[in-house]
Amino acid sequence: MALIDEENPQNAETTPKMKFGERLVEAGLITKKQLKDALKLQAQTGSQIGDILLFNENLRPLEYYQQLALQYNLRFVNFTTDEIDINILNMVEREDYFTSLTIPFQKRAGHIVVATANPSPINFDRIRQKWGPKTEIVITSKFDILWAVSKIFGKDYINDSVNGLLTQYREYSAKQTFTRIQGTLISVSLVMMVVYCYFFPFQGLFYINFAVNLYIFIALVFRLFLAVTGLFIKQNNIVPTRMATDDELPIYSIMVAIYKENETTLSNLVKNLDKLDYPKEKLDIKIVLEEDDLETIEIFKKLRIASYYEIIVVPPGGPKTKPKACNYALKFVRGEYVTVFDAEDDPDPNQLRYVYSVYKEADERGETDIACYQCRLNFYNSKENFFTKMFTLEYSYWYELIMPALDLYNMPIPLGGTSNHFKTKFLHEMLAWDPYNMTEDADLGLRISQLGYRTKMLPPHTLEEAPVEFINWIKQRTRWNKGHMQTLLVHNRHPFKLIKKIGLKNYLSFNFLIMGGIAMSLSYITYSIIMLLSYLFDTKLEHAVFTEFMRLFGEVNLIMGTVVVVIMIFIASLKAKLYDLSHYSFASPFYWLFIGMACYRALFQLIFQPFKWEKTQHGVSKKFAEEQKEPTK
Repeated sequence: MALIDEENPQNAETTPKMKFGERLVEAGLITKKQLKDALKLQAQTGSQIGDILLFNENLRPLEYYQQLALQYNLRFVNFTTDEIDINILNMVEREDYFTSLTIPFQKRAGHIVVATANPSPINFDRIRQKWGPKTEIVITSKFDILWAVSKIFGKDYINDSVNGLLTQYREYSAKQTFTRIQGTLISVSLVMMVVYCYFFPFQGLFYINFAVNLYIFIALVFRLFLAVTGLFIKQNNIVPTRMATDDELPIYSIMVAIYKENETTLSNLVKNLDKLDYPKEKLDIKIVLEEDDLETIEIFKKLRIASYYEIIVVPPGGPKTKPKACNYALKFVRGEYVTVFDAEDDPDPNQLRYVYSVYKEADERGETDIACYQCRLNFYNSKENFFTKMFTLEYSYWYELIMPALDLYNMPIPLGGTSNHFKTKFLHEMLAWDPYNMTEDADLGLRISQLGYRTKMLPPHTLEEAPVEFINWIKQRTRWNKGHMQTLLVHNRHPFKLIKKIGLKNYLSFNFLIMGGIAMSLSYITYSIIMLLSYLFDTKLEHAVFTEFMRLFGEVNLIMGTVVVVIMIFIASLKAKLYDLSHYSFASPFYWLFIGMACYRALFQLIFQPFKWEKTQHGVSKKFAEEQKEPTK
């Protein structure tokens, strides 16, 4: 298909003799009706007709881009067969190559050959202004450019993804679990407590017991304050005055990091993302896979996904974690806004449009410091068994009461692992996620606050799959608890510096919320066992740890705290309209014993396996089994 005058390549492209849509009809790739429908969409969205046809009519990309080359009388090149000259590439401009869909291809006598997947007279002028008037322009596909950039710069990208935060903001990285000062303080404190308890066992245990109970009491009061506040916050407290129209919408990127998922989960993911009420030609969906996950790669080949999906294959290197994969994929994001979903997610169809509309109106009001909007989360398999029911109630308590209250008081919000929507420029500025943190979302939420930005809560929901099996549940909860411990250690490395940045109120809220949760989980199971033993057996330990005063104090914490939190969970279930699950709130004390087990497991891993990522297995719900049994229609 070489249509270029090799002796005089510059300005070789010609003005198209027919409209591109008509060319596709003439080539038999689309029908006249499809073209007519696409023209209507173009009038609504303002998008290029070619993008609309490529992303909405499921054209084969190879045939589409070959016709695009013919449209401008240019040569089409395929990077898998036509070798790109890496010596003419500029490391500094590597990310521009993909965002502009234009990359130097080869060097010939006296001129550069530049390949583009975005041909237009304006772009041709830009190319020649940058690479010279004699530049030869050829056409390739955006998938070829993605493949070439990831193949050539993959090692550099993976190094940035693993070490970017560590190199530029070392104090925010969880690669070092304990700093020297933290390790020394913790070790000295433990030794002093052991020595004191050895020589003065009754007094030592009494003081430890009193300190722990006092801290938990304060943390409980703080949570009660947030929960009561959350009761009076309307679910739809942030509503755009009007939804943005198709022509106002920008390119929106979605990242889904996936590892070893089954075909049922992945086909449901594609179905759920395809339901999004957003112009397909303005979607930039990145399916992020690990290089060694050959089974998942093969599944996506079979699924024949639309052209607005792109497969990003993450090279090996560093910890194999979701945040590292997202950091890598972020290098290829083209959207002005970006969100993260999980493989099992089912987001509200209007979620992207809603979030952008709110962002747009916030910018118009001058609220340009909002770096993230967090949507609400819950589960679609809530009624499956005890653990799914309790997990659903727990999420309702968190997303209906606690997080809206944090938002109201402008306190740091520990993000959920999905459906957090960012301005891409802010995400780059913050160096995205910490690949060594097991709860990279909560960590990023606190870093947003440290850097002077805000997170806000929004009403749209995303439904997830709650872990069905106990082993799956405890692995996930262990990872979360370990990540919260990492986050506490990271952000408390310089407490006075942190207070100066975010203020005493926000510092205390972050510590009482996260550290309080860990302390309550560890102490609940511990005190339950000790108090049970103290009632069953008359021992000296009982009198040391549980004097009359301490027994009363401990019972107030354990019993009254339990009653108050159970009532709050019950009310949260009503607010979330989970009427048929609300009575399970009273089983929470039994459920918390399992959370305590996971917390002790997390503490062990924090010391001996800090970067072990125990993956949550998806696609095991009865919901999926029932769907597989249904006959194909």
